[in-house]
Amino acid sequence: MRGYVGAALLALLLMLLPVLGGCGSHNSAPALSSQPPTSTIDPHHPPIPTPAELNAMLQHALDPNVPAQEKAQFLQGGERDPGLFTRAGEAMRKYNATITIVSVTDTGNGTLNAGADFTLNGQPNHAEIPFVWDDGRWKVQNKWACGLIINVAQSHSPACT
Repeated sequence: MRGYVGAALLALLLMLLPVLGGCGSHNSAPALSSQPPTSTIDPHHPPIPTPAELNAMLQHALDPNVPAQEKAQFLQGGERDPGLFTRAGEAMRKYNATITIVSVTDTGNGTLNAGADFTLNGQPNHAEIPFVWDDGRWKVQNKWACGLIINVAQSHSPACT
């Protein structure tokens, strides 16, 4: 039963992770492109990241060498639980899990959905992760992340208060 609970928690954390494939310096967060994938730029609409950009952001957030405070910027309300991505990264390494953002859909009004493929215990899965434009960057939506933490993992995070 304990292994099942650990695997369920990992699946939850994986879905939380906007998170997901870059490399380079650990001193700063990867910058999202200032150019959206489309040919027109609307100054009232944030740039839409590519799957590769969201993957880089996720990998940065999961990197054990990145300070927790820096990782917190990738979750809406993450300053209330800066260690969330650190714990998620530890769980991913423990269960040899992988996650990759494969698609991005602009849903308007500063929100988007990212389709993600992740593997847990050799089993492929798919999730839709909502993001919000907050404080000048894309972040995993707090309400979605907290719903998963509370309902699936039966756990709590200070980010959900």
